[in-house]
Amino acid sequence: MNFIEFWELTPSEFFIKCNAFSSKQKVEGDEKIIISYLTAYWQRVNRMPKLTDILKTDNKPKVMTPQDMLNQIKQLNTRLQGEEG
Repeated sequence: MNFIEFWELTPSEFFIKCNAFSSKQKVEGDEKIIISYLTAYWQRVNRMPKLTDILKTDNKPKVMTPQDMLNQIKQLNTRLQGEEG
């Protein structure tokens, strides 16, 4: 944001930009902490796993049966302290 843009903002727009910047800084800080932690961890591992195993992702969607869906809803309902129907 340049100087002219700053003076054209309303107070609510300014606070939105401040909150977005603050959130971005927190996420970037968390990423740096995670990277530092993982770097320290990998330095202490006796045997490194294969990189392909670490980066392996399973992009196939999990197929749920109607009973699985009902169980998930009941668990969520219990967590939210709702009533079972």
